Amino acid sequence: MSAATTRAIANNMFLQRLPQRAAQGNLLWRKGIILDLCELTGCSIAAASTHYNYAFKRIKESEPELVQGLGRPEGKNNGGRKRKQVPPVAAPLLLLGYTPASPVDALCGDLGEQQQVFEVRRCKDSVAIHTGLMYEEARAKVERAAQQKKGKLYWV
Repeated sequence: MSAATTRAIANNMFLQRLPQRAAQGNLLWRKGIILDLCELTGCSIAAASTHYNYAFKRIKESEPELVQGLGRPEGKNNGGRKRKQVPPVAAPLLLLGYTPASPVDALCGDLGEQQQVFEVRRCKDSVAIHTGLMYEEARAKVERAAQQKKGKLYWV
């Protein structure tokens, strides 16, 4: 049977069985339509599910009140990979005692004196990896770790 014919059968079956949805429950109602569509047309369960979903979308666009409560809620993860949780950029600064309310002068100190000794830390837990480095050495170690795709580092 062609896909267009199967799609038309799925649309009709969806509309005819819509009044039975409340009595059967959403899951059993959907499963019944898909399995009957498989038997009637000889298609696979995946193909029948696709035809059901097209019928559902068509009805949802034209008359959304008929399919109220069907499908996944809007905020729910609809498959696919979950997004990674990106740590906030200011996390290393917060671990060092920086608070957003602190004045800039207290944070930087006297601008006439410059820091001579640096240390390199790991981003994930702020553990000091290298201490007592010059500025160029600290930057080089952070850049080398990034190039070699090792754990992310930052210098302080």
